[in-house]
Amino acid sequence: MLRLSDVSSFCVLTNGAFMTTLGSIRAILAACCILSLNLVTPLSAAMELPCASHRPDPSAGSDIGKLGKETLNEVAISESFVTTSAELRHVLESPAVPATLFLCPGTYAALDLRDLRFDPPVTLRSADPAKPARLTGLRLHAITGLHFEQVNFIGIEPMQRHSRPFQFVASDNIRFKNVRFLGAQEQAHPMGQALFVRDSKNIAILSSEIRFWHRAAVFTTSAHITIRNTHIADMTSDGLNFSAVSFVVIEGNTIRDFRRDLSSDDHADMIQFWTRGTTRASRDILVRNNTLDAGTGLFTQSIFMRNEVMDRDPTAWHMAYRNVRVINNTIRNAHLHGISVGQSSGLTIRGNRLFRHGEAARPGASLGHSTPAIRVHPDSRGVMISQNVTTKVAGHKDQRDWTLQDNLAPGSKSLTAW
Repeated sequence: MLRLSDVSSFCVLTNGAFMTTLGSIRAILAACCILSLNLVTPLSAAMELPCASHRPDPSAGSDIGKLGKETLNEVAISESFVTTSAELRHVLESPAVPATLFLCPGTYAALDLRDLRFDPPVTLRSADPAKPARLTGLRLHAITGLHFEQVNFIGIEPMQRHSRPFQFVASDNIRFKNVRFLGAQEQAHPMGQALFVRDSKNIAILSSEIRFWHRAAVFTTSAHITIRNTHIADMTSDGLNFSAVSFVVIEGNTIRDFRRDLSSDDHADMIQFWTRGTTRASRDILVRNNTLDAGTGLFTQSIFMRNEVMDRDPTAWHMAYRNVRVINNTIRNAHLHGISVGQSSGLTIRGNRLFRHGEAARPGASLGHSTPAIRVHPDSRGVMISQNVTTKVAGHKDQRDWTLQDNLAPGSKSLTAW
């Protein structure tokens, strides 16, 4: 890599050896200046940035140290380092926001952000993945295009059942990848909701971990939601909750080991949808390739989609769940609601495996009440239940638009005629 001194020497030598006219001198000097800009010392060596000891390796995709054809100023803001919530707010609210913000190791105070739009999205990433930044609170309102990677979201005591330290409202294109939402590990029955999302769209949780909360995540009146390859464990009450949502993908996740408090009135579910208190139906839902395991915890309902509105008013078909697919999930639990779906239109339940986990059962519970089964409201329309392993399929009463096919009980007893 040439240095400025090298370029300057080159300019002097060239000027002394070959210049014969003033115009030629000016031309060569102009060329030397352009060359010096293109061969300037890398930004990472020329500037002393905060958190320098935690700077990522440029070979791993960082643009630090790469000076392109744009001005030095433009390259300098392609990435930046922050150490406090105040610095983070300042950069995010500045006219020129870096494409990537590196969060130095440490604990960051709660932060509220409003009315910001980033296109293309801005990524907030821990500067040192071995020492992830710890965010203790984040509220987003009308934020578009904010991504988080390798960051820890930490619940700070004291929290109550409905505490929401991380909540997003009216926001779009919010993504979490390789992050951890961590509540109070030391509590026997942790409190708080790890994530609350309302009136938002294009929300993704990918390859992440959510542990030690009352509920993992609550989504309401939102669309285009993806939860994929994420580990959810040690909940007191619920895993994933949804109401009035559309275009939802829940895929490849593991949900297990709930820390239930049987003295409370908690209605524990690993994945739950409801219509109570809503005015529009949830639709276009895919629940695929998940593992739901009571594990070392106590029993829960596994996939539970009650339709409270239609329970009260059977004629309210505008509130039926629509286009729901529950495919290739493994359920090991100790409650009869293994896969339970209320009034729906267009329902596929295929290739799921449901097993009883006796050690997780409520003491004294009957075999029937502690064995996961498939249950569909008999008023549902356009139902296909096929290729599942389960002890029971409930709700089928020879409806003309229902199909039961190749369902087996453990031991290969056919359930098609149930």
